[in-house]
Amino acid sequence: MPVRVQIGGASRASRAAFVLAACSCCALAAGAGCVAHVPRPRLPAEGTASPAQVAPAARGRGGSPATASTLAYLSAFGASAAAWAANHTLDPRGTGGYWPRLPDGEDTYTGLVLAGGRVVGYSEHLDPTLGESAAIAVALDELPVDASLVRSHVVAPAPGSGRGCDQLLFASPTLSAVLHAGALVELWSTGSSFDPLAVSSLSYSALPVASPFPPACRR
Repeated sequence: MPVRVQIGGASRASRAAFVLAACSCCALAAGAGCVAHVPRPRLPAEGTASPAQVAPAARGRGGSPATASTLAYLSAFGASAAAWAANHTLDPRGTGGYWPRLPDGEDTYTGLVLAGGRVVGYSEHLDPTLGESAAIAVALDELPVDASLVRSHVVAPAPGSGRGCDQLLFASPTLSAVLHAGALVELWSTGSSFDPLAVSSLSYSALPVASPFPPACRR
């Protein structure tokens, strides 16, 4: 049975330390990224206030609901196209993906989807694979700091076709303000069934928090 770990009270720095402890880096090959997930620097691509000027209660989990000033620090899921571009490096090979380039040659980020000028979907690849707990920490690093896990559900592969995944729904006042939705994160393994010991990729999409899970994995 998959292990559920609530990391909602952790800061971004402590979540990053959790992931780095779960997976060590190897020497970097030319043009390749680190095999472990390393959180990106967050650039204030929207707005003018610095992180120090945003009230800690508004930034931290369990604090006040998101305000207009706290929306300036989205750089991954829910970010503006400009903020995404400021925090990601486009693969110069013309794949449409974004670095870091992984040891298996794949881009870390692929399938970027924009709607209304905001990032509403993409996939994040992992090499090597991570356990479910570490993969959840990776997902939290892509979401606003006020995101928290609402519920989860493991989807079995459809008979004869399709793949299974672990669906997790995160609520966030910040995402509610900019997308009017939460974040559906699906954890995938290389096989047809979800393996909580070997998560190979994550996919992100918008889903209203009150909505039921999709009957099948979205990707």
